[in-house]
Amino acid sequence: MDQVLLGLIVGSAVSISAYTVLIGDNPISKITENLYMGILGGYILATNWDFIYKNAIMKIQSGQYIYILSIILSIMLFARLK
Repeated sequence: MDQVLLGLIVGSAVSISAYTVLIGDNPISKITENLYMGILGGYILATNWDFIYKNAIMKIQSGQYIYILSIILSIMLFARLK
């Protein structure tokens, strides 16, 4: 219960601080923007890794070696998250 309440408080504070961009360019809005971009990058990395693992790595382990091409393309996908 405590983690849920903490997440609710932090999420609310970040959402409110995102609206500070309306009063001008300030440090709080810059921190919030970087926080959102960091969370988005982590989410994209995690969901892409899960997709690649389920659809390519598991099939390569079962002997379907044609999916090595998928792994090469996946490495190119992760390369954009520099």
